[in-house]
Order: sequence, then C-alpha cells, then structure tokens
Amino acid sequence: MLSERKEVRPPNPIKNRIFQVVLLLAALGVVAVSIENARVAFLSENVGKQLAVTPRVKKRLPDMSETGGVVIFFHVAKTGGTTIRSNVAQMPGVRRLWVLDTPALFKNYTVEATSYLKGQPTDPTKPILFLEFHGFRSIGMKPLHNAIEKWRAVATQYNTSLFTFTVLREPVSFAVSNFNFFYAEPCSFGEKGCFWPLWPATEKSLVATASPNLQCLLLVKDHNTIFKNATRPDVKKRECVDIYEMMRQDMDWIGRTETLSTETEPLLAHVLLGNASKAAEMRVYNHNSLPAQLKASKLSTAAIQYIRNISQFDQAMYERTQMDYPIEMWEELEPQNELLSPLEKAA
Repeated sequence: MLSERKEVRPPNPIKNRIFQVVLLLAALGVVAVSIENARVAFLSENVGKQLAVTPRVKKRLPDMSETGGVVIFFHVAKTGGTTIRSNVAQMPGVRRLWVLDTPALFKNYTVEATSYLKGQPTDPTKPILFLEFHGFRSIGMKPLHNAIEKWRAVATQYNTSLFTFTVLREPVSFAVSNFNFFYAEPCSFGEKGCFWPLWPATEKSLVATASPNLQCLLLVKDHNTIFKNATRPDVKKRECVDIYEMMRQDMDWIGRTETLSTETEPLLAHVLLGNASKAAEMRVYNHNSLPAQLKASKLSTAAIQYIRNISQFDQAMYERTQMDYPIEMWEELEPQNELLSPLEKAA
C-alpha cells in the first residue's frame, strides 16, 4: 500500500467554487457532453494508427504450478491489489516479493527474476517468483518496460514462463476509495499513522482533494515524484495515450477491479495453482472498512460529474481494457456472470 506520505495539498478554495459551477453546469447537461466528447476523442485516437484494437485471438495461459516461472504485477493503488497480494502470499510454491524501493532493490530483484527465468529459482521449494511493484517509492511503467523486454528475451531463450499484469478501476469508485484511504477521518493507518491533514468524509472533501487522472499519473510517473510534493504534476493526454500503448505491449493482462473475482482471480488461480476454480477460495481484503466513510453510491450527480470530468483519460484507458483484454481471450477461461466484486460493493 502507499502508506508513506510526506505532504498533501492544502485546502483549495478554488475547487469549492469549481464544484458550485459544476453543480449548475451538470443541471444543464454541459459537463456530461464535454466529458463524452473528450472520452470519444481519446478513444478515437487510440483506435487509429496508434492503437488498433487487439484482435481477439485465443491465447493460452501458462500453468506455473507445473513449470515454475515469473509473474510481474504492477499494482496501481486502490484497485484491489491488497486482495491479490494477500491471497498470493498464502499460495504454496510461490515466492512473493514486494518491490518497495528503487533503484537499489529493483536491481536485486532484476537479478532474481532473471535467475528464475533461467530455470534457477532461489528457493527450489517455491519455483514461482511473484514480483509486486507498488509503494511510495515505486517506479512507473516506463523503467519497468525496459526490464520486461529483457525478461521476455530471457524467457524465450530458456523456454520458461513470464506473465505480466495490472488492474485498473472505474474512476469514480477509484476516487472514493483513494479518498477514504488517504484523506478521510479517521486515519486509515491507526491512531499515529497519519501525519498529514485529514478531512471529514463528505463529497465536498472528496472534490477538494481529488487529483486529475490519478491512475494514469501513477502509471506514467515514478511514485516518489507524485507523493513527495504537495502539488502533484498534471498528466497530459499524449502521456496517457503513450503509456497505454506501452502497457498493451508489456501486459499480458489488464484486469478491472469491478470484475476482480470473476476474471483476474480465476486467471491467477490457473497461472499460479493450475486450477481456476480455486479462485472461489480467495478472500477479500479491504482496508477501507472504517466507520463513517464516503460511499460512491451516495454521491450526488454533481460530484460524480466532477470526478468524471477530471478523470477523462483514466476513463478512456479503463474502457480500452474492456476491448483489448476480454476474459474470453484465454482458451482456459470462460466469461462468468458480470457481477460487481465484493471490493466494488464495499467502495
């Protein structure tokens, strides 16, 4: 989890005025139209020469319970990664490492991943290496891209298995979960864990603290760049288009928080345990369980429109994953009922 944080932005009275303006515009339908136009423009650019939709050719998932291998998980904060991590940690035969710091530890983990891909696991009793990239000092996708290219070359040379994945979340649900964890009273990290200002759990506080396109920002930038400053950098449309293209090259799977239990968990159960049905045994781990927290289902139309308005690029990437990464792309898996996962309900 992104549990370390030095500063947060001070209250911004301008955002309160923006919220009032958005309330009026929402009633007129102007905001909804502008969001849709921006979303369509982003998707149209992606569907063109840069990002043609991935052909739905059936692929085969590796079964590392028999062969061993390496799994790379780029954990975007507040997308269900804690549930994935906690379940993987209990799986026999899996050596799970949390890449918390860079570049020193990243170099060490690169050496270990390469060793596993050469068929030389550090721990023979745990032939699967699961590397999770996440945290206050975590790298972004760009430096990880270079490592993945090298690892794929090693996997090809030694005929071993490498599987890479990440998870994205619907922006409004993401914004609420992020607010509850980092900003809402009481502190999510215990009595003495939060040394930054906390806010009442209201939608007014949500609007005041929300960051534009935060999921894209967490993919584009090293996390230390994002969290060490009181003012977070903006992320541009071109950066989000380019980072999604990079993810599409690098990631074997991009899941959605909303279908975690029906798609990503069965997929991981097959890859790590050789049996997709074992996903039914996986538990949900949710840090956002404190009383009096904000609920996405209780937000006003104006607040929802505001979050969507500042999350246009996140929304576009989320929608692209549904086109480029349908669960039926895998021979071993079939679509299940499209129900909200317990994580989504809890948000």
